[in-house]
Amino acid sequence: MEVFAVSLGDALVSALVHSVVDVISSTLFMKYADKDKISSELKKWQKLLLNINASLEDAEEKQTRSGSVKLWLSDLRDIAYDAEDIIDELTFESFRHQIMEDTDTFLSTYNVRRRISFYMKVRRYISTCCLSFNPSTVKFSTKMESRLKSLTTRLEEAVAVKNGLALVENDRRRYERMKERLRSSSLVDESHVYGRERDREAILDLLMNDSDDGVGDIGVVSIVGMAGVGKTTLAQLVYNDVKVESFFDLRVWVCVSEEFDVVKVTATVLQAVSMEGCNLKDLNLLQVSLKEKLFGKKILVVLDDVWNENYEQWEVLRMPFIAAEAGSRILVTTRNERVASIMTTCGTYCLKELTNDDCLSLFTWHALGTSDFEGHPSLRGIGEEIAR
Repeated sequence: MEVFAVSLGDALVSALVHSVVDVISSTLFMKYADKDKISSELKKWQKLLLNINASLEDAEEKQTRSGSVKLWLSDLRDIAYDAEDIIDELTFESFRHQIMEDTDTFLSTYNVRRRISFYMKVRRYISTCCLSFNPSTVKFSTKMESRLKSLTTRLEEAVAVKNGLALVENDRRRYERMKERLRSSSLVDESHVYGRERDREAILDLLMNDSDDGVGDIGVVSIVGMAGVGKTTLAQLVYNDVKVESFFDLRVWVCVSEEFDVVKVTATVLQAVSMEGCNLKDLNLLQVSLKEKLFGKKILVVLDDVWNENYEQWEVLRMPFIAAEAGSRILVTTRNERVASIMTTCGTYCLKELTNDDCLSLFTWHALGTSDFEGHPSLRGIGEEIAR
């Protein structure tokens, strides 16, 4: 439960920071802000929030090991909530001003009798919806200006604390993680995989059940789970299952990782399907060729370790696959639930941790090269503690 609460808090901080920055960046909002001479204060917010956001990913990972980082994130959540409240009020006020401007423009070209009637209706509507605002007030109250400056000070303090925590910025952290991460392949040694039979059967059912297939579409199944839980291993087990081999005409494995390059992924699939080298660099030529190769074939494509949250890139990538035979599937593994929500059409499978017994078997194999402690009875106690 504690792990879930921490994860939810991480997502909340990131979402609130993005939300506030997006609203501040909107044309309508800044148009209104300029009128009230607060744009400079809000631009400070934007700069400070972007500074904070640059290190959020590293902070979210380190908070379980650092009380200072955890406390900083907690304070940041409070700041983000207060900032969002202020933004909501300012956005509402900018919307009210826009209604009044649109109404005045409309009334200037409207029949006089109807103009007066419409004017009164709009005024009644605004007075009903905006009880906390005086429609004749254009400038912000002193209280609002004070709240803006107070929150700016809190953000500046949060940045100062962040700088003292030695957090790594997201771009550098992702680059280092990409260098460290090994690329996966479809090969797996099934004799040393423990506790995943039920998971395998569940994924097989999702892949080979065509009841959810739509017309002119390809079914997408996602395996979602935290780092190291065994998503890739489960996908490998499924990919090499004899049922899958007989059910699909073609199988393709692509390790995507953090660089979601539509051209590279498409080229990899085309090369695997055609069993030939692929020198094409043009996306159109690649997709036309792949579409031709897939026509009438039932295919399984595994996209391992997907991080991309860009819906448009995904839509472009999937276009050639609609030519494949009904029942074709794409199996995605990802840590990110948002990725799964964007791509999935036939079910998301949340992969849980192994049981203590299965963890013990896995650990024993890697530590001792055997499936039990028969030859090392004195190590069993410490082995069980480590596994737990």
